[in-house]
Amino acid sequence: MLRCAFPAVLLAALAPVRAYAQDEPARSESSLKYGRDKTVKLTTILPKGYDKKSKHPLVLAFPPGAGNAQMVATMLEWYWEKAGVERGYITVAVEGSPDVVKSGMKDLVPALFQWLDKSLSVDRARVVLAGVSAGGQSAFEVGCEFPARFAALLILTTGYTGEEGRLKALKGKPVRFVVGSKDEMGRKLAESTLANLDKVGAKATIEIIEGQDHYMRMEAGKLYDWMDALWKPAK
Repeated sequence: MLRCAFPAVLLAALAPVRAYAQDEPARSESSLKYGRDKTVKLTTILPKGYDKKSKHPLVLAFPPGAGNAQMVATMLEWYWEKAGVERGYITVAVEGSPDVVKSGMKDLVPALFQWLDKSLSVDRARVVLAGVSAGGQSAFEVGCEFPARFAALLILTTGYTGEEGRLKALKGKPVRFVVGSKDEMGRKLAESTLANLDKVGAKATIEIIEGQDHYMRMEAGKLYDWMDALWKPAK
């Protein structure tokens, strides 16, 4: 069984939300309606210098565990919030479990992309689907179903547990796995998924973070270094 939840003791130790300086854009929360009577909460963090007249890269992030508000807050605090603001990335976190995302392929996910197109100035050539632990399954499901809507996948502490054949949709896509050296289960799953991605022609790589387990802490800038390198013109 995959480990889906970060320990409560670690969650409790985190500061609720980092404070922004006066000249930085604050985060915002939205309720996205989809289907007949369903809603999902979105957390949006805009970067320094956000300009609606310019196009910005986007990290569309899926949280670990049950995907609730606390999991979203933890994920943003550990990986995406501070570095994203500094590096010029829009971050949108989707609250919800992998089951919620997978069952929403015909209504939730299309509504989400429609909201992104309408609400934010996103460069559609620089969209990264990112998932942590169980959220990695959500990122893979969205990526396999809508490959034209993103440029790359960034998966932390896990691999893909779904139908192997679906990975064919990721041919030619950069996929980055980042796992802790002490996370035996996560590492094995990431490595097996990498091998399957190689078979279908995806551009998959893996980074092992020494001394870290499944609840991995790392320098978030490394994640953005990888993404930034994707957008640089080939020499």
